[in-house]
Amino acid sequence: MITELILDVDGVLLDYDSSFERMVTERFGIDFDGSCIDFCESKYFSELGSHLQSDVYIKKLHKLGMKLRIITACGDTDKIKKMRLINLYNVFGDVFESIDFVGMGESKQDYLEKFAGRDDVAYIEDTIERFLLAKSMGIKSYLMRSFSTREMTGGIFDDWKQLFHFLTKSI
Repeated sequence: MITELILDVDGVLLDYDSSFERMVTERFGIDFDGSCIDFCESKYFSELGSHLQSDVYIKKLHKLGMKLRIITACGDTDKIKKMRLINLYNVFGDVFESIDFVGMGESKQDYLEKFAGRDDVAYIEDTIERFLLAKSMGIKSYLMRSFSTREMTGGIFDDWKQLFHFLTKSI
């Protein structure tokens, strides 16, 4: 039985892509093609909304006693951390056991090693590379539909309602 979730943020909990597109369009008048670092230090980064109703289902999982942990690779400067923490609190409240940061695009391997082989832990990710990394470490891993997985079929959760029912069927 899964009692603890490790969660990615962008594309899993928060809707990174829509806000990124909005920033690029408003600032430059062009389609989705800008600097991620510039975005993560902009006002838009602290205004991300929930992804696929994650706010509703994360709060339900928390009420059921699920331990919720975050590992995010959005960057690890003080400014980025502060904006990310404010955004998470505004969307979800105080529901996370821990929130860990790695540099933008850096590996999450060191963090994930703490959970390798545990049957009670699952990792939710939206990028195939990080999903496969966790799976190779013996961590139950699941993909969430996002911009990076929009073309995939099978073996992927289309929304948080679907994932919630999967996770709670044994509770």
